[in-house]
Amino acid sequence: WFQVYWTYAGEYYRCPQDFTNLMLCSYFGLEAVARLLLRKGANVDSKDNQGRTPLLWTALKGHLEVTQLLLKKGANADSKNKKGRTPLLWAASNGYLEVAQKLLKKGANVDFKDNRDRTPLLWTASNRYLELAQLLLEKGANVDSKDNQGRTPLWWATHKGYLHIVQLLLENGANANFEDEAGRSPLIEASKDTKSDPIEQVL
Repeated sequence: WFQVYWTYAGEYYRCPQDFTNLMLCSYFGLEAVARLLLRKGANVDSKDNQGRTPLLWTALKGHLEVTQLLLKKGANADSKNKKGRTPLLWAASNGYLEVAQKLLKKGANVDFKDNRDRTPLLWTASNRYLELAQLLLEKGANVDSKDNQGRTPLWWATHKGYLHIVQLLLENGANANFEDEAGRSPLIEASKDTKSDPIEQVL
């Protein structure tokens, strides 16, 4: 039935294989059932065919109670899938503040990079999640981390015109002159649109 559901759910990735019952509960946020499965000996760090654990799935969907349960039962806060994405990266890229807080409290690496060298802060900045960006910076995130194209959180926030993110990053010491592999800095990105508010923040 799950494959039928997946076909019509609009998920952008293929239906997972090696999908355990605990992963199913994590995906749907079924905390009571997940608790029962763990009591019966379910592997808290089992992986599907893409390397995704129950904690990765629940962080992706933003289920706080299941996240808390899995972490309490010893789930690896820095488990990663084949793309190098951790639970914190998923929570950050989808705007799940409380889930990110729980993961960080359990020691999740604030600067963990995926296979494209993108950190939680970079994902957060490029998706306009201000409170999450503030949290990550408070926890010591590298404000000038670069992805595999040399682009920083400030580059992405400027490129997308996210004024409040730009302001936050600059207040935390972001370098407006770092260039990506194509030689474009946040200043250059801002100059593409002379009417945009981020320009005033960067210049």
